[in-house]
Amino acid sequence: MLSRQNLKHDLLDIFSALGDLQYQYDWVITDHEVWYTEGCPETIRKRWQWTGLLMDGAELTEHLRAGYIYFIGGGVLSAVPKGTKEEKINRYTPYWEHAELFTPNYHF
Repeated sequence: MLSRQNLKHDLLDIFSALGDLQYQYDWVITDHEVWYTEGCPETIRKRWQWTGLLMDGAELTEHLRAGYIYFIGGGVLSAVPKGTKEEKINRYTPYWEHAELFTPNYHF
């Protein structure tokens, strides 16, 4: 078990503590506030400018390891099964709007 004091509040530290599980999922990233480093390529800036972006764990890790972006005001990272199509995510009704939530009929 890790205590919060052992993590530098860095997403890579959190992923590492969880056994690099980010590679096992695709990620929907919403409501994020990021800071771009001076050498951040324009393609990366454009990639992160929208909320609700979908990327795989390898791309997310690459951007964080390269130091291109830092979360400064937080963000919501939602793990979804690898290969989930963007269209399916766009049609997804948030869990709090499901009448069948907490029933055996509920599916992502």
